[in-house]
Amino acid sequence: MDSVDCISKETKEEIRKILCFKNFFYEEMCSYHTANKLYEENGEDAAEDIARTTKMQSQRMRVRELSLNKRKVEIEAQALELEKEQFKWQKMSSKKDRQLKMLELEIEKMKLENERMQMQLKQKELEIMSEAGIGDHVRARK
Repeated sequence: MDSVDCISKETKEEIRKILCFKNFFYEEMCSYHTANKLYEENGEDAAEDIARTTKMQSQRMRVRELSLNKRKVEIEAQALELEKEQFKWQKMSSKKDRQLKMLELEIEKMKLENERMQMQLKQKELEIMSEAGIGDHVRARK
């Protein structure tokens, strides 16, 4: 610029100031753009980290949910198996109760039959005694 003679010294000075300002402005803009770019990249990285973390937490929650559902199904299966065993036991128990009741009734029937037979036996004895005249003699002793 100093080599150009047709421009006045004041104009040259003015041009230098403008160029310095433009250069300064350019450097500031580059710096701003670079900082903005770094911020955006870091922001994107942070956003990616957040998204990755959220995705991992979501996956963990799904795995936990599946695990809990699996455990729930296992518990329900155990409960069903216990109900099944209880039903079998009740069925067997009621069958045994019926058998026991039948045996008790049969024993009661045998007792009654024994009492009936004892009464028949006594009746026969009395009949035999009365036919033989022993009954009067035995009654007289008493």
